Amino acid sequence: MKTEWTVAMALVVGIAGCRNSIAPGSTWADADEDGVAAWADCDDLDAAVGEPRLWYPDGDEDGFVAADDPVYSCQPPSPAASDVASPRDCNDTDASIHGPSWLFADADRDGFGDPDRKVWACLGSGAQSAGDCDDRDQLVNPNIAEMCDGVDNDCNEVVDDGAVCDLAPWTGLAFAIAEAAVDDVHDRLVVSSVDARALLIRDLATQADLQVDLPMVPDALSVAPDGGTAVVGHAGWVSEVDVLSGAVLETWPTGVPGGAVVHGGDRAFVFAQDVEHAQIQVELATGDFSVATQEEIREGAMALHPSGLTIYGATRDFATPELLRFDVRSYGLRYASTQEKWSWPAH
Repeated sequence: MKTEWTVAMALVVGIAGCRNSIAPGSTWADADEDGVAAWADCDDLDAAVGEPRLWYPDGDEDGFVAADDPVYSCQPPSPAASDVASPRDCNDTDASIHGPSWLFADADRDGFGDPDRKVWACLGSGAQSAGDCDDRDQLVNPNIAEMCDGVDNDCNEVVDDGAVCDLAPWTGLAFAIAEAAVDDVHDRLVVSSVDARALLIRDLATQADLQVDLPMVPDALSVAPDGGTAVVGHAGWVSEVDVLSGAVLETWPTGVPGGAVVHGGDRAFVFAQDVEHAQIQVELATGDFSVATQEEIREGAMALHPSGLTIYGATRDFATPELLRFDVRSYGLRYASTQEKWSWPAH
């Protein structure tokens, strides 16, 4: 036992001797004897000063620190910095914003939170106001106007209130809608029927309706690029209608069972609904018609590009869907391309 004590004392004395033997000025010296070597001591002449430590900035000097942005140094990075990570500041650049608070979870970030879910967080990670009756949908909260969609949009516990589903001043139609087109120039909506020989033209500014009686049931509709008139396709015929007065200007025979019609300004282009007929053009001033293109297409929807130089179409044969393009020429149409197996939206 005595031998063990003697060995222990010798080790202590040896270690002390080693420390005392470190030359003054060495990086391993400890001049202030605070237990921190000179190389790691912020001030080796002051025992009250030891190693560097973490400082938490307080850039806006509001007494709340940027707990997530510490600085490791001997001196505080600013006079207001603290070596304590609290109280936490949510925005260290704005002295008017301090620490987290109890907020309402706002999953859809529409500014209104779920009243049943509170979170301790900074503003932006939650909402100060509750009242959101569907925190998964940005179009549902107390600031949203009620819409006719079977949903309580404004969170007043009533679905589709305020007569939002009242169709007035719209007039109920006596026929089902087949197709619709808009005269942007004169702010007119033109609607064709499925089985009635009529068009309905609505003045979108005055809400006045004008019904146009047609010689035959329409199967296609297109408004002129500069507005004012529309062409209506029938089985083997095409009519031109004055959108402003509602008068049927003329009805021309085509001999083609149209599946789509495009108003080209001075011409109407009729696209056959089966491959046995060519696409034709009808001169609206004279009724003269001629072959526009021999390209075979399946029944589809066709539309004139705003430039007036191209007609695009999408076939309705879902087995082999196609995107079609025809260039408008003085003599008719020039088939440009077919893109098969395309998807929507196109990539």
